[in-house]
This record gives sequence, C-alpha cells and structure tokens, in this order.
Amino acid sequence: MKKSATVVTNDPKKKQIVLTMNGKVEKFANIVPARLRLDGRVDEELVKKITITTRDKYPFKILGTRVSKTNILKVAWEPVKGVKIPEYQLTVKNLRKKPGSYNDNIYVKVDSKVKPELRIRVYSTLRKPPEEKEVKNSDKQP
Repeated sequence: MKKSATVVTNDPKKKQIVLTMNGKVEKFANIVPARLRLDGRVDEELVKKITITTRDKYPFKILGTRVSKTNILKVAWEPVKGVKIPEYQLTVKNLRKKPGSYNDNIYVKVDSKVKPELRIRVYSTLRKPPEEKEVKNSDKQP
C-alpha cells in the first residue's frame, strides 16, 4: 500500500511538503463477505451469514458483538465445529420493517491486543411488498 498526504507549513521556503508512506498491509482475519448486503422486501425475513476465520499469526477468540443502531440488526455468533483453523459464523438478521436504504456497522469484540475489535459494514435496501391486484368488475362471478 502507498499513501501520500500534503502538509501545509508556515515556512516561506517550503509552503507544502508531501509525505509518502508505503508498506505491506496484513490481514488480521479472513472475513467473508467483508461487507454485507441485505436487500429484499420488508415482508421477507432477511438473514445472511458471515464467516470469520482466524490466521495463525493473529489468533483470537470472539468475546461478543454489537451494532451501531440497535433497532436495525440482530447478530448472533457461534464457533464453527470440526475445523482445523478457528472459525466463527455470524448470523445477521434484518429487524427493520420500513422501506428504504440504510447502513450499519457490526463490531466484533475479540481477545487480541493487536486488534481488539473488528468492524463489518452492512448495507441494505428494503422494498415495499407488491400490492395486490384489484379484481376488475368484469372478472367478478355473479
């Protein structure tokens, strides 16, 4: 990764200095999907799963989860059994019943000093249910 920033100074000879940083960025954990989309109708149950796999270099255990907006999402988690590398599965359920678009964040608290919290972004679009078609007068039975 390579990033640059321009710094404005009060030095008349060098009014601006460009700072550049570059380095390797390592993943702390494998999160699939990295960002969650919950799209559907308000009358549907919208539930999706997220898998979090630890890495040998950064082992951790999940201690809990929380969401930014408590009335929009419900999150449950459990360890996956029978796998060699510690893995967790989060179940995310939409609670909102109002059509529209929204976003939220899931925060996963872990027992690591390297990175004590993981953030997963959630994006959603909820549509109204289809309206029932009116029965025409000519279609009515006598």
